[in-house]
Amino acid sequence: MAKLRIKEADAERTIDLVDAVTSFGRAPENKVILQDRESSRRHFQIERTEQGYKLVDLESRNGTRVNDRVVNQHLLAPGDVVQIGKTTLLFQADGAAPAPPPPAPSPVKEVPPSPPPASVRETEARRRSSGTTSIDKIRGVQRARADDPELEERKTLKIVGGIAAGFLGLIVILIVIGAVSRSRTDPPKPTPKNPSNPASDGKKDPPVEDKAEAALFGEIADLEKTLDVSHARALARCNEYLDQFPQGKNAAEVRRIRAAAESRRDASGANDLAKVRREAEEHRRNGRYADAVRVVSQALQDRKMARFNADLTNLKNEIVQEANLHYGTQIKKGLDLIDAREYEKARALLEGLRRELGGVPEFDAKLKAVEEALAKIR
Repeated sequence: MAKLRIKEADAERTIDLVDAVTSFGRAPENKVILQDRESSRRHFQIERTEQGYKLVDLESRNGTRVNDRVVNQHLLAPGDVVQIGKTTLLFQADGAAPAPPPPAPSPVKEVPPSPPPASVRETEARRRSSGTTSIDKIRGVQRARADDPELEERKTLKIVGGIAAGFLGLIVILIVIGAVSRSRTDPPKPTPKNPSNPASDGKKDPPVEDKAEAALFGEIADLEKTLDVSHARALARCNEYLDQFPQGKNAAEVRRIRAAAESRRDASGANDLAKVRREAEEHRRNGRYADAVRVVSQALQDRKMARFNADLTNLKNEIVQEANLHYGTQIKKGLDLIDAREYEKARALLEGLRRELGGVPEFDAKLKAVEEALAKIR
């Protein structure tokens, strides 16, 4: 089992990496909460994959370092040290025990052939008796030849008929013996399927519940092939499967796919959050605070970004607070121009503010002040 030994300030603790995905950061929703001031709210996560334990940075503010090197993704090896500010996390992993040798095959016992049935033995005895009788009759015919030719001819015909009958009996006996032998060695023939009765072949159709479980799992398995773009649908279908078939034969595999879909969702959401931050900060640096607030407000209405609402709300409040100071200064400048009777300059400044502030509810109070200032020019 893999472990992380975490050193923070004067405290030290050890955690087991038992989940498919373990997230780290300052936010309380993380599985492992870090107290370091340089840690982001969602800083990085560790995914359990077929190749091992993979560290993925979640677009953190100060970055993630492994063995004094900044990384975005890194396959952890025993002894690797993850650094977040002054906090260190030492990765430890135990080796896997070798598999036991397969059991030796059991010796095969030879089965002696069974003796022939009593009916066959009696038939063989009759055949031998019949053969002896036929030979005696032939010898009698030979002795009678010199005495009576007609009698010899009649007896010869009778003897030949008896021999023929005995020969035919022998053929019948051999056929019976062959049939008995085949019945012992040949496997039973399958019962032919009756087209009018589909169930006559001996096979039963699987229950309706098994068919539904197999169909839903097949859809989930197909979605796994494109998790980068279909993680949301895969996550919904996995939850649907586990609600309907919590003890299904594929439940363990579905839980694995759900964990992978959650990992893709978190990584995708972190990228979207980083994009919103970049756009808002660009407008903010250029003094376009209303545009920055519009970008953040639009992200707050996106259901895919719902789990980042707290971060987005804090960002918007920071921008609005800074913007109120900026727009207050601009409105005062416009009023000063009016007092100086520089009406054209005042009009240009105030009308520009009105266009910029329009449609942003957070700046309705400032927009009202601009309208009042413009009314003084008219």
